[in-house]
Amino acid sequence: MFVIVKINENLSIGTVVQYDSASDVWKPAVNLASPVGIVTGEPIETEGIFHAKVTFAGCCFALSSRDIPNNGGWLNVENGKVFVDNSITEHCGLISPVASGSDNRLADSLVMIHIR
Repeated sequence: MFVIVKINENLSIGTVVQYDSASDVWKPAVNLASPVGIVTGEPIETEGIFHAKVTFAGCCFALSSRDIPNNGGWLNVENGKVFVDNSITEHCGLISPVASGSDNRLADSLVMIHIR
């Protein structure tokens, strides 16, 4: 499921965003305290305002902030990117295991996630 929303700047595909009510835009997410989405379409600028396709549920690719273990794990967020955090008890999704025959997933790479 995706929606086109107003974002605060020209964000990269795969950036994790959350709503900022003070500025009425979606900004890079810093935690999972509020619902998150993933920028899945190239941002479009019109008169200095950026809009982008943001996915809020289902499978998509997100930027990783850290190296991702081959077995994947529960999704957490920092600085607009995802990482595996198996210590949390409240989760909104998971990071998939590495596909058979694929390379290790390093920081700043796109990784398959499922958000719910």
